[in-house]
Amino acid sequence: MKRLLALLAILFFLGAPAFAAQPKPDAEGFVPVSGAMMQPGETIPANRLVAAAYGFIFAALAVYVASVVARSRRVEAEMRELQRKLEAKNG
Repeated sequence: MKRLLALLAILFFLGAPAFAAQPKPDAEGFVPVSGAMMQPGETIPANRLVAAAYGFIFAALAVYVASVVARSRRVEAEMRELQRKLEAKNG
């Protein structure tokens, strides 16, 4: 328990200067972001993120549709087999 408290105290004292260096929000709560806050290559263009999101959704939808098609074909084949067995038994 003492180690946990000591660890929390260390984290508090190390993290306090980082919180103090944060820019202050304006009257509406927005914090201005300057170019100096970001390192080169730190940002990702939005069009890549949107394309990746739509690509993921399309791929997930394609997998789902393929799964439903495969399962429906399997059920239809089982139904045809059962129909054939019933006709052979009754006929």
